[in-house]
Amino acid sequence: MKHKGLLKNVFGLAIIMVFSLFISSCGEDVKPVPTITVVINSIDGFIVDIAAEAENATSWSWDYGDGNTSDTDGGHFYTYTERGDFTITCTVTGEGGSTTKTVDVHIATKEELLTGNTWVLSETGTNGLGFHITTDLVIDIPTVDILETLNGLRDDATETYDFTNEVSDEYTFNADGSYSIDYVNDNVLTSWVYANVEGANIVGTCSYVGIFVISSAALTNATWTLHENEDLTLNTVYDASLSAIAGGVAETVEFVGVDYLTFTNDGFLGVKDYTSTALIRSISKDELAVTVFFHGYYGYADPDNKTLGLAEPSFLINLTFKPKA
Repeated sequence: MKHKGLLKNVFGLAIIMVFSLFISSCGEDVKPVPTITVVINSIDGFIVDIAAEAENATSWSWDYGDGNTSDTDGGHFYTYTERGDFTITCTVTGEGGSTTKTVDVHIATKEELLTGNTWVLSETGTNGLGFHITTDLVIDIPTVDILETLNGLRDDATETYDFTNEVSDEYTFNADGSYSIDYVNDNVLTSWVYANVEGANIVGTCSYVGIFVISSAALTNATWTLHENEDLTLNTVYDASLSAIAGGVAETVEFVGVDYLTFTNDGFLGVKDYTSTALIRSISKDELAVTVFFHGYYGYADPDNKTLGLAEPSFLINLTFKPKA
């Protein structure tokens, strides 16, 4: 009998405790912890498309890994100003606490963009001639379309090569520093821009800027070098009269903190000339815009210096390249 009474007391106590816990839990509303998802939709140059969703969150906090932060709610675009690797950290906070997610972002370097594609000249973008080399790379006579001129030479009825009316040489920057050009139709023919004194193997000519198409040996050991945020000094020649016979006046043009390419062993980009330098105006995975320099005079800027006007660039060409389809 005593055991029965004890069991009854224990059972009754258990019921009281469970009931008390039930009453206690009903009086305290447990708040859910926030949940969050963060995904990088795309990266276009420096612009990152961030997709983000959260539940039970009342506030957002973003750290983009470059020293900048924000309290933007949900998905949005963020623009970096530098290339490299970054970690985006997002923290959402609600009544039930906080939750943090991180995603890694890589903004491609110029070297990665150069080597990530095979580049071909494009008919879109800025393609034109500048009759005076300036630091702002002005196209003095925008009606002159350099691609139309080059195409015209390649489609000249007098030439002996079978070209379509299309500039389609392919330029490949290799990660090991080597460089190759796949010439159109494998005829190893290239558009060469410089003074008309170079008359060998002329297929077509454009006298006012000395553009003609010549045969050229295939590249075997050309290399390329990328210079970033460096100063570039060009000793140039200019004549306002645009007289190729008279030559021009010597000028020095200084580009400060620019990106440019140099080539060795006959490497070039777009057109070939004495000056194997291409100034990078902009670059992304979808477009490469450059300026190359060329020689338009075969007179002498200085009577005492018979090479000035032949060895110094006088004009510029802005060219746009697209990745090979």
